[in-house]
Amino acid sequence: RQGERLILAKRYDAAIGQSLRVFIDGQEIGVWDLPKKDFFFGEEFFEIPAEFVAANQVKVRLEFVPDQPGAVADSFFYWVLAYKSGT
Repeated sequence: RQGERLILAKRYDAAIGQSLRVFIDGQEIGVWDLPKKDFFFGEEFFEIPAEFVAANQVKVRLEFVPDQPGAVADSFFYWVLAYKSGT
């Protein structure tokens, strides 16, 4: 909902770390670092502050930030979590 914070969640291959630039309605709001881990699946979360949720719907764009030549990004699943009003 407009004016309420959101959480982006991503399940990814944790054998490779990666970074993503996060854009909301065309405005870059930060970099989401997904660390390399010692197991296959990783799940990480990125909070979208309420001030960037200017409408009941927002457009999310994620842009891979390669840290070396040949680096790749992957994803198995994305989802968005919304807070209940007053939390």
